[in-house]
Amino acid sequence: MWIPPGDYRLTSSLNGVQNVTLQGAGSWHSVVHTSRFIDQSSSSGGVHLKDFAVIGEVTERVDSNPDNFVNGSLGPGSSVSGMWLQHLKVGLWLTGNNDNLVVENNRILDTTADGLNLNGNARGVRVRNNFLRNNGDDALAMWSLYSPDTNSSFESNTISQPNLANGIAIYGGTDLAVKNNLISDTNALGSGIAISNQKFLDPFSPLAGTITVSGNTLVRAGAMNPNWQHPMGALRVDSYDSAIEANVSITGTTITDSPYSAFEFVSGGGHGYATKNVTVDGATVRNTGTVVVQAESQGAAKFSNVQATGVGAAGIYNCPYPAGSGTFTLTDGGGNAGWSSTWGTARPGRSRARATPTPIPPATSPRAAPPPPPARRTSTRPARRSTATRAPTGSPPTTPSRRPGPSTSARPRPSGASSSSCRPPPPGRRARRPCRCRAAPTARRTRRWSPRRATASTRRPGTRRP
Repeated sequence: MWIPPGDYRLTSSLNGVQNVTLQGAGSWHSVVHTSRFIDQSSSSGGVHLKDFAVIGEVTERVDSNPDNFVNGSLGPGSSVSGMWLQHLKVGLWLTGNNDNLVVENNRILDTTADGLNLNGNARGVRVRNNFLRNNGDDALAMWSLYSPDTNSSFESNTISQPNLANGIAIYGGTDLAVKNNLISDTNALGSGIAISNQKFLDPFSPLAGTITVSGNTLVRAGAMNPNWQHPMGALRVDSYDSAIEANVSITGTTITDSPYSAFEFVSGGGHGYATKNVTVDGATVRNTGTVVVQAESQGAAKFSNVQATGVGAAGIYNCPYPAGSGTFTLTDGGGNAGWSSTWGTARPGRSRARATPTPIPPATSPRAAPPPPPARRTSTRPARRSTATRAPTGSPPTTPSRRPGPSTSARPRPSGASSSSCRPPPPGRRARRPCRCRAAPTARRTRRWSPRRATASTRRPGTRRP
């Protein structure tokens, strides 16, 4: 089906879409105005969507509304390419059978929730070479709800300014890959990349097999969690709801100007589950705001060929929580440089901790527990499925919330834990964001159209060249 150049308005969503190609004349020329394009729970597949724009009118996130470009299934053997998706709740919220789906060369901009979410049962899906900016939740996510996502990957994507969560998040699943992505300027409640066993709802399939994180570049990634008042690293491995048993392989990573730590290992639910079977090989860390390794759970990781320069406070912060949950062991695989110091414990009469050199791995004796982070958020997390209902007024929330908001109470301190027994992570520094100001042109200077200035990634659909 051909969509000629022009502006069109779709008044109701499409369903029963299968064995069809919808192709436009390019995202600048064929523009469809709608907040709901395809909404269907199943399809026999063979759906190919390419080369047009879908511009929505979503100004508020309402999780019970399917205000998405695709909500549900396109079926096996489908593809989405050359699309411009903007002002929707979610670009693609994919459930059901989407085997061997390919999503490539798209722009997904200004969504109030995720850019794309593989919401369980994704098999052999490839999401590659897409540009995502200003997404209101995870820009790209795999969430293994109901059944695991398997053998799927996020590759060679560019992500900028996710506003509420992570650039890329893997929540459970088997044999998944995150490769060669560029992620910059995360804002709140998230990391550049999160590898996590946070389940949100049941049934959930935890991480299994091999999780490959390779060749990624993270710039000004990591943020302060305003609910916990706790820093989140540029790349986070999180045993939130269960121990990480999968093999997590992190290779060829470049982390630049993180306002806080470079690598974080944490059990974000506060239960002290282990993050283990992690290898980090070949990383370049420049100008990290606090530490290179922020270890706050029991577990183990092997580091090899990790080079750090411009470290803000110390090389390592190693204080598993809660008290007595175990130790985190860092194994030196060789080739590491620039981050051998440790953020030390408080000295009597001193208000600041002292960074003291120590070899890798750290001492095997268990450290005292750090002060616990503040309580988990009390607001209601927007449902990860667009069909979920909100909790009735006055009843406990059915799922935790990702929306920012101040905590109302602090988690009780474990008995025997002292606030001075293990210093909290050092304060970070403000991210070095590029200057967006530009000198005003002189009176004699005229601005002419230039193909270098007016690139496809910045020109909105429907605009014409002068």
